Amino acid sequence: MEEVKIKQKITLAFYGDGNVGKTSIIQVYDNGIFSIEQLQTVGSNSIRKTIYINDNKTIVTIYDTAGQAQFKNINVNLLNKAEGVILVYAVNNLKSFQSVKETRDNLIKAHSKIMFM
Repeated sequence: MEEVKIKQKITLAFYGDGNVGKTSIIQVYDNGIFSIEQLQTVGSNSIRKTIYINDNKTIVTIYDTAGQAQFKNINVNLLNKAEGVILVYAVNNLKSFQSVKETRDNLIKAHSKIMFM
């Protein structure tokens, strides 16, 4: 059986305030499990998955960034690896929604060509 070659690599980074569900979203995508008891992310974590897009083998790397105030500095090295950013807020937390614009503006300052989702 012939091994399928990797055709594409995609790197995404999740940003948003603390306790908005970034880690939970990523864990559900990664392994289908939702846990109500989730530890806060310190720094950043990542997952890697192999998916197929139009029969092309694609490696997706997703970075989960900490959202607490002490970790708010944009990790430029991580951002330079990403093709796209997913901004996350909690629908039951108006402040987290309002801070999305500030986070977006800070990300643009750090990396002007990033794509937002």
